[in-house]
Amino acid sequence: MAADRVAVLLSTYNGEKYVDEQINSILAQQDVDLTLLVRDDGSRDATVALVREFEAHHSNVRCVVGTNQGVTRSFLSALESADPSCDFFAFSDQDDVWSANKLARALEAIRADADPRMPLLYCSKLELADETLDHIAFTRSWRYIGFQNALFQNIVTGCTVVVNKPARELVLQGNRREGILIHDWWCYLVVSAFGTIVYDDCPNIKYRPARR
Repeated sequence: MAADRVAVLLSTYNGEKYVDEQINSILAQQDVDLTLLVRDDGSRDATVALVREFEAHHSNVRCVVGTNQGVTRSFLSALESADPSCDFFAFSDQDDVWSANKLARALEAIRADADPRMPLLYCSKLELADETLDHIAFTRSWRYIGFQNALFQNIVTGCTVVVNKPARELVLQGNRREGILIHDWWCYLVVSAFGTIVYDDCPNIKYRPARR
Protein backbone atom coordinates (compact mmCIF):
# COMPACT_ATOMS: atom_id res chain seq x y z
CA MET A 1 0.00 0.00 0.00
CA ALA A 2 1.42 3.37 -1.01
CA ALA A 3 2.09 5.90 1.73
CA ASP A 4 -0.18 8.93 1.97
CA ARG A 5 1.13 12.00 0.16
CA VAL A 6 1.45 14.95 2.54
CA ALA A 7 2.34 18.52 1.62
CA VAL A 8 3.97 20.32 4.55
CA LEU A 9 3.60 24.09 4.32
CA LEU A 10 6.19 26.16 6.17
CA SER A 11 6.04 29.95 6.29
CA THR A 12 9.33 31.60 7.24
CA TYR A 13 10.27 35.10 8.28
CA ASN A 14 13.71 35.94 9.69
CA GLY A 15 13.90 32.40 10.99
CA GLU A 16 17.60 31.62 10.55
CA LYS A 17 18.08 30.68 14.21
CA TYR A 18 15.95 27.52 14.19
CA VAL A 19 14.80 26.80 10.65
CA ASP A 20 17.48 24.15 10.00
CA GLU A 21 16.34 22.21 13.07
CA GLN A 22 12.69 22.42 12.08
CA ILE A 23 13.26 21.33 8.47
CA ASN A 24 15.43 18.40 9.55
CA SER A 25 12.64 17.17 11.83
CA ILE A 26 10.14 17.47 8.96
CA LEU A 27 12.35 15.54 6.55
CA ALA A 28 12.77 12.82 9.20
CA GLN A 29 9.03 12.04 9.27
CA GLN A 30 8.27 8.32 9.08
CA ASP A 31 5.78 6.38 6.95
CA VAL A 32 4.60 9.28 4.78
CA ASP A 33 5.39 10.43 1.24
CA LEU A 34 6.29 14.02 2.07
CA THR A 35 6.92 17.20 0.16
CA LEU A 36 7.92 20.45 1.84
CA LEU A 37 6.88 23.82 0.44
CA VAL A 38 8.61 26.74 2.17
CA ARG A 39 7.17 30.18 1.49
CA ASP A 40 9.43 32.94 2.74
CA ASP A 41 7.54 36.05 3.78
CA GLY A 42 10.21 38.64 2.98
CA SER A 43 13.04 37.63 5.34
CA ARG A 44 16.00 39.97 5.72
CA ASP A 45 18.36 37.47 7.33
CA ALA A 46 19.91 34.22 6.06
CA THR A 47 16.66 32.22 6.13
CA VAL A 48 16.26 31.96 2.35
CA ALA A 49 19.87 30.90 1.85
CA LEU A 50 19.47 28.15 4.46
CA VAL A 51 16.27 26.88 2.87
CA ARG A 52 17.85 26.98 -0.59
CA GLU A 53 20.53 24.61 0.71
CA PHE A 54 17.85 22.08 1.63
CA GLU A 55 16.19 22.62 -1.75
CA ALA A 56 19.49 21.92 -3.52
CA HIS A 57 19.97 18.60 -1.72
CA HIS A 58 16.41 17.30 -1.36
CA SER A 59 14.14 16.78 -4.35
CA ASN A 60 11.05 17.01 -2.13
CA VAL A 61 11.82 20.54 -0.87
CA ARG A 62 10.69 23.66 -2.74
CA CYS A 63 11.34 27.26 -1.72
CA VAL A 64 9.16 30.16 -2.84
CA VAL A 65 10.30 33.68 -1.98
CA GLY A 66 7.47 36.17 -1.64
CA THR A 67 6.78 39.68 -0.45
CA ASN A 68 5.85 40.29 3.15
CA GLN A 69 2.15 39.50 3.57
CA GLY A 70 2.01 38.63 7.26
CA VAL A 71 1.63 35.21 8.80
CA THR A 72 -2.02 34.59 7.87
CA ARG A 73 -1.78 35.47 4.19
CA SER A 74 1.58 33.73 3.89
CA PHE A 75 0.20 30.43 5.16
CA LEU A 76 -2.92 30.67 3.02
CA SER A 77 -0.79 31.49 -0.03
CA ALA A 78 1.29 28.39 0.69
CA LEU A 79 -1.85 26.30 1.05
CA GLU A 80 -3.10 27.59 -2.30
CA SER A 81 0.28 26.90 -3.97
CA ALA A 82 0.56 23.35 -2.65
CA ASP A 83 0.23 20.40 -5.02
CA PRO A 84 -3.54 19.74 -5.07
CA SER A 85 -2.98 16.06 -5.83
CA CYS A 86 -1.60 15.49 -2.31
CA ASP A 87 -3.83 13.60 0.11
CA PHE A 88 -3.18 15.84 3.13
CA PHE A 89 -1.78 19.28 3.94
CA ALA A 90 0.05 20.24 7.14
CA PHE A 91 1.12 23.62 8.51
CA SER A 92 4.53 24.10 10.13
CA ASP A 93 6.11 26.92 12.09
CA GLN A 94 9.77 27.77 11.55
CA ASP A 95 11.15 27.23 15.05
CA ASP A 96 9.74 23.99 16.48
CA VAL A 97 10.83 20.36 16.35
CA TRP A 98 8.48 17.55 15.32
CA SER A 99 8.48 14.00 16.64
CA ALA A 100 9.34 11.52 13.89
CA ASN A 101 5.82 10.05 13.96
CA LYS A 102 4.00 13.40 14.07
CA LEU A 103 2.42 13.14 10.62
CA ALA A 104 1.88 9.37 10.67
CA ARG A 105 0.02 9.66 13.98
CA ALA A 106 -2.15 12.46 12.61
CA LEU A 107 -3.13 10.42 9.55
CA GLU A 108 -3.86 7.36 11.67
CA ALA A 109 -6.17 9.42 13.89
CA ILE A 110 -7.94 10.89 10.87
CA ARG A 111 -8.52 7.48 9.29
CA ALA A 112 -9.81 6.01 12.53
CA ASP A 113 -12.22 8.77 13.42
CA ALA A 114 -13.81 10.33 10.38
CA ASP A 115 -15.38 10.06 6.93
CA PRO A 116 -12.62 10.93 4.38
CA ARG A 117 -15.19 12.40 1.99
CA MET A 118 -15.87 15.17 4.51
CA PRO A 119 -13.62 18.14 5.34
CA LEU A 120 -11.33 16.96 8.15
CA LEU A 121 -8.93 18.85 10.40
CA TYR A 122 -6.55 17.20 12.85
CA CYS A 123 -4.96 19.16 15.68
CA SER A 124 -3.20 18.24 18.90
CA LYS A 125 -1.85 19.24 22.27
CA LEU A 126 1.65 20.78 22.41
CA GLU A 127 4.75 20.38 24.53
CA LEU A 128 6.07 23.84 25.33
CA ALA A 129 9.87 24.02 25.25
CA ASP A 130 12.56 26.62 25.77
CA GLU A 131 15.24 27.68 23.29
CA THR A 132 17.26 24.52 23.95
CA LEU A 133 14.12 22.32 23.73
CA ASP A 134 14.00 21.61 27.45
CA HIS A 135 10.47 20.87 28.65
CA ILE A 136 8.42 23.74 30.10
CA ALA A 137 4.84 22.43 30.18
CA PHE A 138 2.08 20.80 28.17
CA THR A 139 -0.82 22.82 26.84
CA ARG A 140 -4.23 22.11 28.31
CA SER A 141 -6.64 19.43 27.13
CA TRP A 142 -9.84 20.73 25.54
CA ARG A 143 -13.29 19.52 26.56
CA TYR A 144 -15.42 21.52 24.15
CA ILE A 145 -14.48 21.28 20.48
CA GLY A 146 -16.73 22.30 17.60
CA PHE A 147 -18.35 25.18 15.77
CA GLN A 148 -20.06 26.73 18.81
CA ASN A 149 -16.70 26.83 20.57
CA ALA A 150 -14.91 28.11 17.46
CA LEU A 151 -17.16 31.19 17.33
CA PHE A 152 -15.62 32.41 20.59
CA GLN A 153 -12.31 30.62 21.10
CA ASN A 154 -9.51 29.15 19.03
CA ILE A 155 -8.24 25.82 20.38
CA VAL A 156 -6.27 24.98 17.22
CA THR A 157 -2.54 25.76 17.03
CA GLY A 158 -1.52 26.01 13.39
CA CYS A 159 1.67 23.94 13.59
CA THR A 160 -0.36 20.91 14.72
CA VAL A 161 -2.88 21.15 11.86
CA VAL A 162 -3.30 18.51 9.17
CA VAL A 163 -6.21 18.82 6.73
CA ASN A 164 -7.49 16.63 3.90
CA LYS A 165 -8.33 17.71 0.33
CA PRO A 166 -11.97 18.65 0.99
CA ALA A 167 -10.88 20.80 3.96
CA ARG A 168 -8.22 22.55 1.88
CA GLU A 169 -10.78 23.36 -0.80
CA LEU A 170 -13.21 24.63 1.83
CA VAL A 171 -10.63 26.85 3.53
CA LEU A 172 -9.58 28.42 0.22
CA GLN A 173 -13.11 28.78 -1.18
CA GLY A 174 -13.85 32.30 -2.33
CA ASN A 175 -10.24 33.44 -1.88
CA ARG A 176 -11.30 35.91 0.81
CA ARG A 177 -8.30 36.70 3.02
CA GLU A 178 -8.67 40.34 4.01
CA GLY A 179 -10.95 39.68 6.97
CA ILE A 180 -9.22 36.57 8.29
CA LEU A 181 -7.56 37.27 11.63
CA ILE A 182 -5.36 34.18 11.83
CA HIS A 183 -5.15 31.14 9.56
CA ASP A 184 -5.52 28.41 12.21
CA TRP A 185 -8.69 29.92 13.71
CA TRP A 186 -10.15 30.35 10.22
CA CYS A 187 -9.49 26.67 9.49
CA TYR A 188 -11.09 25.69 12.81
CA LEU A 189 -14.16 27.81 12.09
CA VAL A 190 -14.90 26.58 8.59
CA VAL A 191 -14.06 22.92 9.11
CA SER A 192 -15.98 22.68 12.38
CA ALA A 193 -18.99 24.23 10.61
CA PHE A 194 -18.98 21.86 7.62
CA GLY A 195 -16.79 18.91 8.57
CA THR A 196 -15.02 17.17 11.44
CA ILE A 197 -12.33 18.18 13.93
CA VAL A 198 -10.07 15.36 15.16
CA TYR A 199 -8.33 16.37 18.39
CA ASP A 200 -5.32 14.42 19.69
CA ASP A 201 -4.48 14.73 23.39
CA CYS A 202 -0.93 13.48 22.75
CA PRO A 203 1.70 16.15 21.99
CA ASN A 204 3.95 15.49 19.00
CA ILE A 205 5.75 18.83 18.74
CA LYS A 206 8.29 20.61 20.90
CA TYR A 207 6.90 24.12 20.56
CA ARG A 208 8.98 27.22 21.25
CA PRO A 209 6.37 29.81 22.34
CA ALA A 210 8.34 32.89 21.21
CA ARG A 211 7.00 34.05 17.86
CA ARG A 212 7.74 36.81 15.42
